[in-house]
Amino acid sequence: MKIGIVGNFDKEIKPNSQGGTEIFTYELSDQLAKSPDIESITVFGVGKNYFNNPKITFVPVLPEERVEFTQDNKFLANLSRERPDFDAELRFGIANKIVPILLSSDFDLVHDNSTSLVFTSLSNLFPMPILTTLHTNVLSPSVIIPYSLGLLDPKSKKQFFAAIAKHQEKFAKDNNINIDIIQTIYNGLDISYYSSNTQTLNNSYGLWLGRVKRKHDKGLKEAVMTAERAESNLRIVAKIDDQEFFDTEIKPNMGKYCTIVPNPQTLSEKNDLYGQASYFIYPVQWEEPFGLVFVEAMACGTPVIAFAKGAVPEVILDGKTGFVVNPSDDDIRGDWIIKKTGIEGLREAIEKIHSMPENEYLQMRKNCREHVEKNFTIKRMAEEYENVYKKILSRSSR
Repeated sequence: MKIGIVGNFDKEIKPNSQGGTEIFTYELSDQLAKSPDIESITVFGVGKNYFNNPKITFVPVLPEERVEFTQDNKFLANLSRERPDFDAELRFGIANKIVPILLSSDFDLVHDNSTSLVFTSLSNLFPMPILTTLHTNVLSPSVIIPYSLGLLDPKSKKQFFAAIAKHQEKFAKDNNINIDIIQTIYNGLDISYYSSNTQTLNNSYGLWLGRVKRKHDKGLKEAVMTAERAESNLRIVAKIDDQEFFDTEIKPNMGKYCTIVPNPQTLSEKNDLYGQASYFIYPVQWEEPFGLVFVEAMACGTPVIAFAKGAVPEVILDGKTGFVVNPSDDDIRGDWIIKKTGIEGLREAIEKIHSMPENEYLQMRKNCREHVEKNFTIKRMAEEYENVYKKILSRSSR
């Protein structure tokens, strides 16, 4: 099989990227290239090439990451500040750079991870089928708009979708969004990059790691407020994409218990940061499609505390690999161990972790690693995608 894989257009595609979708694209491509049934893979992304497998060709559609590319151009920098539709237009423009290549290619299948759905919407133009992984929510404008315009046809032999968690598939069914979700495939990691720390910790700190922006809010404000109330040291690794949001909504809530630490430059540094944390807190404010950071933390043996939004209840085993908390008294998603909701629920979860007997806490850390090894490896994920590719090609040839 000759496969084209379109990555996200925000961050570089590499194993230690700060973009979960970019890590997904790197790990999947690298693992698929090991299969004897995969002849070649062409990856479309931004920035440098980090692949070293001769089966993989990297095609850069921007010379650098999206934020840097935008800031280096005064016209684009102004538009990004002034126009709320800037990101959508930029993604559409980047996608259109790839369209002519796909039209003239001999790929057997294109796997789209860009979240733009441009390629799926134009699938009738292409000679090959398009598989789109739903890295965003089914209610996202990138899905709802082309669906409402009749551009997504479940009877098409060229349009296929993979969900990354069951909540996406359920939402589509509950809302009568009729698209061909051929399979739900949980995201995976190459866990050889991550070593599990299941020993007694010398330092006691919590960790929040992610990108900061109002859209797709990862809950840094809530994590900060919780740490301050719980008097629990919180280390923050933040890629600030929205400085105004950080300065007005987050920074004023930071006190003596919150410290911003530098972004880890290597996977080893990232592993140490996760592994030495007593908990990882991520009170997402949107319906998180999956949350690869949860898996990264658990792979290092670190329990996760998060609101019960999106895929959180599917990824975290409540009471075994961390604690799931209902977002508010008006938003009850399940009967979890922690009965309080919102920030008070998060604080109770932190206090529960700090007060656990050592043997119970170390068992929870072991549970985290075992949970990842059983359910979220890159090998399992790549095998499932390769089988889906074959299933799609079988359907398309009929």
